[in-house]
Amino acid sequence: MSSVPTPTCCCAGSTTARRPSDRYRWDAPERQQVADLIDAASQADDETERAGLWKQALDIIAEEAPLYPILHTQVVTAHDADALEGFEGAATTGMYFLETERKD
Repeated sequence: MSSVPTPTCCCAGSTTARRPSDRYRWDAPERQQVADLIDAASQADDETERAGLWKQALDIIAEEAPLYPILHTQVVTAHDADALEGFEGAATTGMYFLETERKD
């Protein structure tokens, strides 16, 4: 049975020798492919080739990286024209209530 190393903070002053790959904790097979693409991109002299290599690496990362929403907002999608004066809908998602007042 292999043991999983205890994560350490790079700022904690730990003297434990760690490999750089231990920091990103990505053990999927695509990890090495991405590392190779980034290495190749950093050494490419041709700008078009370099851009293509970065695109390949970023496409793989976009597919593999977990996404965790860190913020959720409730967007207003309706209003009562009889209760508000000066209200205008936004051209984008949501509505702006700047300079809006309740009608008496």
